[in-house]
Formats: sequence, structure tokens, C-alpha cells
Amino acid sequence: MLSGYSVRYGSSVAIFRSDSCFHYALLSGGKVEIGGIRADPVVESEGLMPTSPLVSILINNYNYGHFLKEAIDSALCQTYANTEVIVVDDGSTDNSHEVIAGYGSQVVPIFKENGGQASAFNAGFAASKGQWIFLLDSDDLFLPQKILRVMQLADQNPGVGMIAHNLEYCGIDGKAIIFDAPAIVRQKLVDGRRSVRQGRIGMLFPATSALCFQREVLHQILPMPEEIRITADNYLKIAALLYSPVLAIPENLAKQRIHGTNAYTCNPLEAAGEARELGRALVNAQVGFHLIQRHPLLTKLICKQYGRILYRLLSAKSEKAGELRSHVKSHYSVVNSSPVCLFYVAGAFTKAFVKSFMGTKVHA
Repeated sequence: MLSGYSVRYGSSVAIFRSDSCFHYALLSGGKVEIGGIRADPVVESEGLMPTSPLVSILINNYNYGHFLKEAIDSALCQTYANTEVIVVDDGSTDNSHEVIAGYGSQVVPIFKENGGQASAFNAGFAASKGQWIFLLDSDDLFLPQKILRVMQLADQNPGVGMIAHNLEYCGIDGKAIIFDAPAIVRQKLVDGRRSVRQGRIGMLFPATSALCFQREVLHQILPMPEEIRITADNYLKIAALLYSPVLAIPENLAKQRIHGTNAYTCNPLEAAGEARELGRALVNAQVGFHLIQRHPLLTKLICKQYGRILYRLLSAKSEKAGELRSHVKSHYSVVNSSPVCLFYVAGAFTKAFVKSFMGTKVHA
């Protein structure tokens, strides 16, 4: 007898609620099998799919101990019970180790020397066992129904290798903020395997915490070059387009926190400044260089991006821009003597010049 619990039934799940936890029970042939425990309230629950594959949630963390507990709790409180939560700490020097240790066996901890986001993804994936891999930055958090909703859609679209959704945006205190970012407006199955080889991406995809991948797809991408210390998600989502269709859904299933110390994302309503924009150009050049080395079918796409980056660096007249331009050319240039490369680099450079002349912002 489970005293002190209220019970709510889905088609195949009962939820036994105590004061602070939800306990999941799988209903099968009149039997009740008590499942996992999730901290924090769950807003809704639906029946499990006919099959409920293991999902790995990879949390990458570096010195975000003050946000980390919320991220881990959001992973543990999912209405989809068949999960493992892997927390990769990338050499933090704050209280992150103590936060992770407080969860005991509820999470799989990986403590490593600082190496950047790509190295954290590589380590987390190597330790994972799930059929689907969900990524979560440690300053963000999942909404409780995220995994269940995404896995329902994965079950309905068995050919997809990546699923992306919209994000809610919040400030350091968790309260909603206005953030001008591209949004998915309708559910769409994007098969970009041909178009991405021709240098086209049909849509812009959201950041790390809105992405998940089939294990087979990541096997073709990871390990990635560990020189990529930030925006490793850009490497993953561009490479994934080569290998399988992608499902984009307009639902907000996670929160991205904008707090002023984000490694890459900043609120466009706050002045980012030239230094940050040039830094982005450098990071994008680095990611593009490594993509074209590992995935040469992306040559046309990366050459176009490189043309835009060159224009951005040449149009900025500061001493810093000149230094970055020299660094990019010497370390991350994708230009070679092939007509295809020259055509796409020159074409993108010219288009960026025209857009800038017409008063349109050029994104590197």
C-alpha cells in the first residue's frame, strides 16, 4: 500500500506522487512495477510508446556550479523514465564537483581536465549507452515533458537522425526574457543530405540544449576535433545533415539561460560589440575548417561560410580585426586552387559586400 500518494494514470503509466517526487509505475498485465524517481513536479504525463529505448542525457559543464543543480534536476525529473544522465565536468574550479557528488548514483559523473566543449561531448558520448543522445548545457534546463515528447515524435518518424525544437529564453533568475532568435514556425522534416552537399542549409537550427541525435548518426561524427572549445554543437548539427533527415518541431521544450557570461550566445538587445562579433567569426572559421577536413562533402557549404567570414574580417578596420584575419588565413583557411572552392568563396564574399552596401547585416 502506497499511503500518502495521489495516483494519476496514463494509458500505460501510473504516477505516484509524494511531497517532492514523482514515482513512475509501468502497468503491464494488471501488475504494477515501480520505476524511477524524479525530483520536482511534472506538469503532465502520457503513455509510453510501444518501445521505450534508453535515452542518454549528456550535460556538459565548466564552472557553472551555480546553475548545475537546476540542469541536473531537470534531466532527472523527465516524464520519460528510461534515461541515464551523464554529467561531464570539464575541469571546473568552482563547486561543481560537490554539486555532482550530491546526486550519488542518480548520475554518471565524468571528471576530466579542461579541454573544451568538443572534448566534453566526446567523453560523454563514449560513456553513454542510449539509442538517442540528448545534449544539455549546464546553464540551461529541460522542461519535464521534453524527452517523452521528442521520443514520441522519433517513434512516429523512424528515419530521422536528429531532432531539434524551439527554446524558451530566460535570464539568470530563470524569468522569461525577450530574445531575438530564429524560431521553428511549423513541424518540418528536413532531408538536407543533397542540398547541404550543394552548399545550402534549408533552415537555421537552435543551440545545444534543443538538439538530440540517434546514436548511429553520432557514431559517424564523433569523436570531433577537440580544438573546438565552444560551439561544438554547430559542428554536430551541420555534420548530421549529411547523414540523415532532421525533424524540426515548433514546441518549446527547454530553456536557454542568457546571463551575460555565455561563451557564444548573447542578447542582441544588448550591445555585443565588435570584439564579440570578431570572436564569433574566428570560432566559425575554426569549426568550418575542421568540418571540411573530416567531412569533405561539405566543401561548398564551408567555402561559402569562409567567404562571409573573410568579408567580415576585412570590413572591420580595427587592429584586432587585422590580427584575427591573419590568424584565420594562416590556421583555418579552406581556400585552395580548385575552381569550385574559388567560385564559392568569391561568390559569398561578393554577396556579403552587396548586403552590407544595402544596409543588411552580414553574419559570419
